[in-house]
Amino acid sequence: TANVAASNRKAPPGPPVMATLLAEMAGEVAAIEVEEGDRVVAGQVLERLDSARQALELRQVQSEANRIAHDVRRNETLIERRMISRDAYDRTRFGSQTQAAVVDLKRLDLDKTAIRAPYAGVITRRFIKDGQWLSREDKAFAIADFTHLQARIDVPERSAALIHAGAP
Repeated sequence: TANVAASNRKAPPGPPVMATLLAEMAGEVAAIEVEEGDRVVAGQVLERLDSARQALELRQVQSEANRIAHDVRRNETLIERRMISRDAYDRTRFGSQTQAAVVDLKRLDLDKTAIRAPYAGVITRRFIKDGQWLSREDKAFAIADFTHLQARIDVPERSAALIHAGAP
């Protein structure tokens, strides 16, 4: 028998890239955007958790950040006029920086309510259902990238000449 190899890429062949996608936030599954067998692109939303709480928390901390930013602007004028101490001005400025980080963390929490495809591929398994409660690190999907597959098959020598890449 002859050993025939076929590949649909130029890079060295290897196994398909596979991943199991886990929930990064706990919550109720609000929408499943894909099914098993669907092709997805990198960054595509696969599932969304109910994000109402995260959205409200983000609004709350953003409002506080806006208030502190206003205080910083007001204190800049007051420090120029020497009406407040440098320490009072610095505390307000550092508080603004701290609050900006809190806003970024809440924005990240809101973003984590959606599971996104880490790379282009095919959904090979769906572990979740609509309305299901997901805990952190629960399995949600399995994805695989089959674009770099390689096949090695044994065929009789008399048939080897008839086989070539792309043949049906």
